[in-house]
Amino acid sequence: MLGLLRFDGDEVGSFTAEDARRLEPLANAAAAALENARLHETAQRELDERRDAEDALKKSEVRLREVLAAATNVSFITSDVSGAEARILDFDPGAKRMFGYPREEIVGKPVSILLVPEDAA
Repeated sequence: MLGLLRFDGDEVGSFTAEDARRLEPLANAAAAALENARLHETAQRELDERRDAEDALKKSEVRLREVLAAATNVSFITSDVSGAEARILDFDPGAKRMFGYPREEIVGKPVSILLVPEDAA
């Protein structure tokens, strides 16, 4: 963004230092308006990019859920391993068929309940 503030007179030297001093607030206001417009344009572009990224992420999540739901002969279990004991975050229909737990009952439980005793050791 570019701005230009120009004042002309019919005679050379028709503007005095006092005229320039009086016009300075106008020039400062114009500069501030241009900077605000530039910042607004940048913010709008960033918002548009973020919205596009969020839309792409939502579409990707939908595709992944569709793939997971369609995979009947495998199980997908996601867990949070950040704590002292890993906890189940998601449990797909294939995992329900393999382990027998409905999703509503198992999410939030420790992953260790899925292990057979010899695997837990």
